[in-house]
Amino acid sequence: MMIIRCSTLPHYNDCPRRAVANGYKRMIEDAGFKLRDRLNGIAAAVGTASHHGSGHVMILKRDGFAWNLKDAQEISIEKFKTESAGEVIYDTTTPSKNVGEKQILRLVQAFCATAAPTIQPEFIEKKKKATINDQFQLSGTPDIETVINELDDLKFGMKMKIFDSQIGGYILLRQANKLSTETAKVRHFPRTAINKPFPGQQIHNLDIKLCLRAAWGTIKLIMRDLTEFTNTGSEWSFSANPMSMLCSNKYCNAWGTNFCQFGRKI
Repeated sequence: MMIIRCSTLPHYNDCPRRAVANGYKRMIEDAGFKLRDRLNGIAAAVGTASHHGSGHVMILKRDGFAWNLKDAQEISIEKFKTESAGEVIYDTTTPSKNVGEKQILRLVQAFCATAAPTIQPEFIEKKKKATINDQFQLSGTPDIETVINELDDLKFGMKMKIFDSQIGGYILLRQANKLSTETAKVRHFPRTAINKPFPGQQIHNLDIKLCLRAAWGTIKLIMRDLTEFTNTGSEWSFSANPMSMLCSNKYCNAWGTNFCQFGRKI
């Protein structure tokens, strides 16, 4: 049984080969290809840590316990230290771990001040699975599912991107578990330079029907391509997009390997 993760869906249309190299590394290597190991990125560490503290707040609120900002921030910083242990790749927005910690404090503070008071959580990061057919299974872990059948997804990246297919995957999983979805939204807390004004929470309400169509369309592509790869073992089962902004050794396990010869200096 092959697992299709909802988090993979938004990346797949940008570059299927990068998506499978990052998400199905063992399967690709078992077919005889050699993929790279990438260093952890500081952006992912900041995002994971901010999710962790925000999720802690939601669990306490759901269970009827008091929560406070200081504890949420401390939990986030401890998670960040784990996620950023060893060598990491920095960027201009987060050029050091010290800056990353300051950004996390600001992001968690923003969540606690503007989002936490309005959300009535029922499930927090509860993993869900659904069988598609005898070969494939859909899997995902929505950030927050509320008592009023709302999906709240948290994003802590620099820029807001289109996550309709990922949210559509979560909606499909809720349907498979006999749960309706009345509304779906992405709450974006931008990771910005610490010396610049923080824009605060930005709420993006999504069209549920569009999310479902985006999810199913991408899921069908993934199933088609993985099935072909299983039958042929050819890297050309997956299209490659060397014009992607993420086509680099920083973001792709396939860059510069025999699985994708587009990863080269020009």
